[in-house]
Formats: sequence, C-alpha cells, structure tokens
Amino acid sequence: MMKILFVDDEKKILQYLKILVNWEEHGYEFLTASNGKEAVDMLQEQQIDVMCLDITMPIMTGLDVLEWMSTRDFATRVVVMSAHDEFEIVKKAMLYGIHDYILKTDISRDNIIKMIDGVSAENEARRTNGQKDSLIAEYQVKEIYNETLAQFEHWLFQRSNTIPNLSVIDLPQQMPHYVPMIIAIENFDHVLERYAERDILEFDFVLKNIIQNTFQECKFLHVTEKSGAYAILLNMHNSYFFGSFTKTIQDKANQLHKSLSKFLDIHNSIYYVDEVIALSDVKDTFKSLEALHEMHRLKDDAAVHNLTEFMFINDSKQAGSQQFLSDLHAAFDQENFGSIELVMDQYIEQIFNEKIILTYDQFALMIHNAFYVFIEKKKLEFPNFNLTNMPNLEVMKATLRDFMLPMQDKELASSSNYIVNKAMMYIKNHYFEDIHLTVIAENVDVTPSYLSRLFPKIIGKSVVSYINEVRIIKAKELIENESLKFYEISEMVGFSSPIIFSTTFKKVTGETPGDYRKNYFANQKQ
Repeated sequence: MMKILFVDDEKKILQYLKILVNWEEHGYEFLTASNGKEAVDMLQEQQIDVMCLDITMPIMTGLDVLEWMSTRDFATRVVVMSAHDEFEIVKKAMLYGIHDYILKTDISRDNIIKMIDGVSAENEARRTNGQKDSLIAEYQVKEIYNETLAQFEHWLFQRSNTIPNLSVIDLPQQMPHYVPMIIAIENFDHVLERYAERDILEFDFVLKNIIQNTFQECKFLHVTEKSGAYAILLNMHNSYFFGSFTKTIQDKANQLHKSLSKFLDIHNSIYYVDEVIALSDVKDTFKSLEALHEMHRLKDDAAVHNLTEFMFINDSKQAGSQQFLSDLHAAFDQENFGSIELVMDQYIEQIFNEKIILTYDQFALMIHNAFYVFIEKKKLEFPNFNLTNMPNLEVMKATLRDFMLPMQDKELASSSNYIVNKAMMYIKNHYFEDIHLTVIAENVDVTPSYLSRLFPKIIGKSVVSYINEVRIIKAKELIENESLKFYEISEMVGFSSPIIFSTTFKKVTGETPGDYRKNYFANQKQ
C-alpha cells in the first residue's frame, strides 16, 4: 500500500480530508503533518509516495520543504495545495518539479480522487521544462477562469448591468438552467466569535464542501459569501435528478439545512426557488430571495423556505399595514413598551401566516415613523439614535424599551445594566461548566443575538472575552498550588482542552501557565 502525506497547518482541513475519501480503497495509507518541519521528519523516516503540500505554513513553509527536497534524492511526487492569491508562489514551486497543484477552493471528493488517480507510477517521469511551462499555462487559464467568475459575481450582486463573457466558464446564457439559493446563518456574529480568526477560513472551507457534496449532480455550482449569508447558483444544464424536480430541490434544500446544523452546529435558514430560470432572470431572483431573507430578520425560525410560496405586495393596504400603524400609534400613546411590543409581534405573526414578503427595512421604517410622530406629539427631545439603523429586531426592541421604560417606572430605566449584571453573575457562578452565549442568554431571558450586542455596549468586551477573563483569574489562583497539574487546572476552570487553556492564558496574561507559575514562586522567594 502506498503512503500519501497531507501537510497543512489547518487541523480541520486535515480532518476533513481524512473522511473525504476511502483512502484504503484507493490503495493509500493516509498520513498528516501540521507543518513543513514535521513533513521533513516523516520524509526521512519512511517512504512517502505522494505528498500534498500547503504553501503557507509556520515553522517551515511549503517552498522550504521543496527546496530541502531538491538537494536530496526523493521519489516522492508532490502536489501543491494553494489559495487563489498565491499564483506567484506556486510558479516558484513549479520550478522544483512538482507533479500537480490543486486550489483549496476546488477540493472535493471527485477532484481529490482524480488527483490521486493521476499521480500514478507511470507519471513519475513527467517533469520536463516544457511540461513545467504547460503547468504554468494551465494555472494561468484557471486564473482567467477565476477572474471571469469575479466579474460574474460583480454583475450578480453589484450595480453592474452588463453580463460578462461567460464562455470561458461554459455557462449557457439563453435557456432556463439555473436555480438560485441563499443560506442565511443565524447570529453570524456569534459564529465569528466561536471560531478563531484563522478557523473562520476553515469554517468557510468545510461549509462550501458540504454544499458541493449536497449538489454533486450539478455541472456548475458557484458559492459566494455576502454579509453573513451564502448565495448559491446551481447550473442544472446536463444535470440529472431522479424523480420530480420540484420535490428533489426541496429535498436537497432540507438535506443541506440538516447537514449544516449537524456538522457545523449552526442555526441556518435556506431560501430557494423550485423552478429553473434563465441567466437573465437570476439577478432579480436573488433580489427576491434577499428580500425573503431580510423578512426573516423579523422572526428567526431557522427553517427552509420556498420563494414561490410567498407573495410580494405593492399595495400596503393588502398587507394590513394601515391597521397595524393605527394600532401602533395607539400603543405609543399609552407610553407602554409592553403594548408596543405586542402590536409589533402580532403584525409579524400576521404577515408570516399570510406569507407576505415584508422586509426588515420596510418594517423598521414603519416603526421609526410611528416613533417620531410620538416624539413630536409629546414634545420630547429627539433621541440620538435612528431605529432604521438597528441591525435586527431584538436591538430595535431593546432600544425602544430603554427609551420608554423611564416613562413607565424610573427604577426600571437601567434594564440593560440589569441584564448584563445578571449575565456576569451567571458566568462567575458557572465558569467551570461548558457555558456559551446561548446558555447564558437563556438564563437571563434574552436572545443570544441581543446579549452578544448588549454585553460589549455595557462593559466594552464580548461575552467570550469576559468568560475567558473570569476563568483565567481563577486559574491564576489554582496555579499557585504546585500540587495541581496544568491539565487539571484547565479542566477545573472550564476549558475543553489544555492546549486551548494555555493559548487563552497567554493571550490574556502575556505569559504561559508555566512561566506564570515559575515567576510567581520566584517572587515569593524574594
């Protein structure tokens, strides 16, 4: 059995590659290294037949490994894994006679299988200067392909009215072949908090591969991230689905929704159409899907929604907004936030039951206008906030609540401080448990989204940062007890692993746990 070594400093990518292919079935023993130095050690210790090498890594880069190999006699065939913006580095790698390259964004089960099937014994002699030039030319063609995709994306989501020449990416422009779709990740700010800065790239990588595996029958699939939502365009030309197309697309959307929840642990909503459309209609359809997504900022239900089941209403009378505005003005006149919130919630429930598309921005404008009528009528001082700029319904409600509460009861004016103080107390009492934003929010009776925005507004730091600080303060006390091991302390203060504990400790204090203990006892002796 041959040995294949994947070298990448992103652990989740290595974990994903391990389960992506049945390596034994293809005759390979799967091995990994987290940096170039580990790869060099393994090359010296055992015969590696194929090495898939990341370019940008700490300690020892991919180019460093290739340069080291060039001074020695290795039969190992090398495939470089690169990002879109690493073309100049890849060209340098080609000078060392690499066998092939693969873009990280192109990693899928089919592409990996093609790659390992291509890296065979009879291809071992491939690598003349002319073949290197051919490989560079092939990469340049792919760069043109990606540039065309970028132009296409600009047309799709920006103000450009001119469709680019899409012949290079083989997209039919006349016949109806396309199915647009949007994935909205609920509480995307919270997702960003959960993943470290580098890990968010791994999150993006895994998410796109889940999408590709769900729709692997499609000839072309384009995915782009846009403000916490992922827009997907499926090309159904020459694609084949069994049974009813409408039911199949619905089943696929449900499968994608469940897979994202299961494998990435994210609340998500899927918005799709159950019919194929022409490329010229794709832009307008995406706008309609975005409007449906915007509507769901009013009600977070994390579900799958078919655009064709909803109605766009041009006449506000049909949407019942006149009765809503009348009820809203009456609620403001009562100077009672509870009444205002009840009217808002009842109207939201109504438009969802009737499947009428009303965007969050349209709803926010109605609330804003009613609020300012109330301000003028009561001759109050105009506030320094604008309700149309609130990021979501929870923040809008919280802003209105804080403004209206002093009129109801002066003692309740500090409700936001009360919520944050209650959350901080919960963290201090439960820091050693597996606590996170959702759990804390449930215990203070607010939504995770609202708490994640309110917390830094009141104390100047995120919920995650505060949890870590509380844990590290307690960890310092425990470190002063020499009988306790660091892994024991890590578990006692609520960290899931000693590595995360050590990394967080250094980030908060500037020292490793070992250095802190050493310096503490050194100071005690003075």
